[in-house]
Amino acid sequence: MITDFFTSGPRLCRFYMLLEKISGLSLKIPKCLIIPFFTSRTRPFTNFAAWIASMVPSWAGIVVKTHGKYLGAMVGPTAHD
Repeated sequence: MITDFFTSGPRLCRFYMLLEKISGLSLKIPKCLIIPFFTSRTRPFTNFAAWIASMVPSWAGIVVKTHGKYLGAMVGPTAHD
C-alpha cells in the first residue's frame, strides 16, 4: 500500500521499469488495478486515471476502481456496497 500515490507513483513506475530490465518480466497494465483509498475530501477521484496517464504515461491504460478482487476476496472502500 502506498500512502501518497501523487508523489510516489512516478518513483514506483521507475522502480518497476528497473525490475523489468533486470528480470525480463513486465506488468500487464490492462490487467493491473489501482484502488485509491483516499476520500473525495482529501483528493478528487474523478480525474485520477487522467492524472496517472499524464504523470506516468506508461501506465495510461491502468484500471482505476474503488474495489477489486485480490486472492479471491473483494478489497477496497466499496467492496461491500
